[in-house]
Amino acid sequence: MNIKNTLLAIVGFIPFLSGCSNLPLEVPIDLSKAGNVVEFEAVVTSDNYTANPTLLFYVPDYVTKNPQGETEVMRQRREVYDFLGESQWKQNGKIGEVFPIHLSIHKLTKTGKELIVDKVIETKGNDGGWGGQYTRRLGWYELNKGKYIVRFETLKDIEFLRDKKCTIYFGRRVQKV
Repeated sequence: MNIKNTLLAIVGFIPFLSGCSNLPLEVPIDLSKAGNVVEFEAVVTSDNYTANPTLLFYVPDYVTKNPQGETEVMRQRREVYDFLGESQWKQNGKIGEVFPIHLSIHKLTKTGKELIVDKVIETKGNDGGWGGQYTRRLGWYELNKGKYIVRFETLKDIEFLRDKKCTIYFGRRVQKV
């Protein structure tokens, strides 16, 4: 774990000590290399919390003035959009690059850890976005009150994402459809 991710994990740990929720969290991840890991503690303070982990792919915001000019900004946005593909819910839509992410969620108990989720997710499609980002949801997970260790691991090298800003959002994002 690099220093940036360690600091983010420490920030996520502070609410753990105080008994307050630390959700939502947004943590950077380098998706370009297999074996990169992001791990953090999540504190849920209510029962029936629906966590919606989501990959966020940042792109230049075309509304903001950019020294490269709008045509370069739009080109960069189109590249990321083409990589992700169209909405995974659209019939006959282009799915884009499919790549796996390993997700595990453990609930901390008095005697150790209880495994809640341990799965490889084949991410695909584009779940939309706003402003300067596109998104890919990684599922919906019902969590009850408690403290959790959440771990994401990249399983495939993706050269296209080298030097691209990506984060994992962990919390409630939108209402489940």
